[in-house]
Amino acid sequence: MARPGALMQGEIRAPRRFACGWWLVSLDDSDQASALGYHDMTSEGLPLGKVFATTNLKFGTNWTVTASHELLEMLGDPSINLTVFIQSNSAAGRLYAYDDENAKDWVSERREVF
Repeated sequence: MARPGALMQGEIRAPRRFACGWWLVSLDDSDQASALGYHDMTSEGLPLGKVFATTNLKFGTNWTVTASHELLEMLGDPSINLTVFIQSNSAAGRLYAYDDENAKDWVSERREVF
């Protein structure tokens, strides 16, 4: 067992197509109005999650809840293209984007995340 403060060496290996590709980053301020976090795609077509810690604090939410939400969205819909079509009649319907539960609901219902 290593003593506290000791440097440890290790190696993390990922499958080749995911190596160094999926990012979940914590930034200070949102680059989109009122966004606590979101996920997008990199120029290589891989998921990139962004969480805005200072913006979360300003809105009274915990950045870790937003990070959990974005990570779940990245895992559930990494290409941000999954939808569900609900047909209401033979000529109409609604298209919904996939989304895991709203992070705000987790906070308002005081659910334990970690």
